[in-house]
Amino acid sequence: MASKKLRSIRNHVFRYARALDVARWNYHFEDGSEREVLKALAVYKNADGGYGHGIEPDNQNPHSTPMGAWAAVRVLRELQFPEIADNLMEDLRNYLLHTDAFDGTRWQRTVPSNNDWPRAPWWEHNPDEAPTVNPTAELAGFLLRTAKCGTRAYTSGEHILSQILPDLKVEELEAHELVNVVALLEDVQAVGREDLLPEGFPERVAEQVHKTIEQNTDAYTETAYIISPKFYIHGKQSPYYENNKDICTFYAKYLEDSVGPDGAWGLTWNWGAQEMPFHARRDWQGSLIVDNMLFLQGMKE
Repeated sequence: MASKKLRSIRNHVFRYARALDVARWNYHFEDGSEREVLKALAVYKNADGGYGHGIEPDNQNPHSTPMGAWAAVRVLRELQFPEIADNLMEDLRNYLLHTDAFDGTRWQRTVPSNNDWPRAPWWEHNPDEAPTVNPTAELAGFLLRTAKCGTRAYTSGEHILSQILPDLKVEELEAHELVNVVALLEDVQAVGREDLLPEGFPERVAEQVHKTIEQNTDAYTETAYIISPKFYIHGKQSPYYENNKDICTFYAKYLEDSVGPDGAWGLTWNWGAQEMPFHARRDWQGSLIVDNMLFLQGMKE
């Protein structure tokens, strides 16, 4: 990428992005530290150990929600769940085990208080909504990966996975659910608990990853919401890279070519009839810049 374009991207982050994404940028691309990312993450933390306050910019609910916890776990995953975050992660595990949004097997994707705050239509709470593996799969993986063996958090992770995995039809998952399963699989393998997985599970996940990634390069436009390789693949070391190498190569070039003159990529989704608040759009653009640059970095390693 041309140095002029890189400067434009960096300038956009430092001018407009929220502190969390500035800290992420510094950590990944400059001389930033884990501690600075965690300090910025803590701004979204509530007294119950959970997360809200627009940490997921499409949901401006300040109260703790399972999806807020999921967004925090995503940041912690970027840092590889460092020891320096042990207290923060213990608080988060306690929230997950004690929130009313947890029934012992699944966390609710939405909560009633969402409806009191600006939000995208998909975060509106519907009490009749069928349960999904989003965010339960990744949150259970978080418990298993970060809690000590034998603790309530660890055994809860084991129990949840024993309930959801045997009958999980990977082939029927939509992309946002599959993202959670990909992260779960990473966690299970990281702690050596493949015994929890049904036979052939990693292979079926890999097949579904390939199927859900848009392989038609003509479909990639600046206004289309696309299931791109970035959903699942963060570098050439990914187990899904080789089978999706061509589209990864294309997408990296596409990202380089499609960044705007202001150093940002445009959003390819909206809130339907409701206008997305300016600050939510601004926050998403900062987060999207870091995500896109991480993908480009991963493709060059």
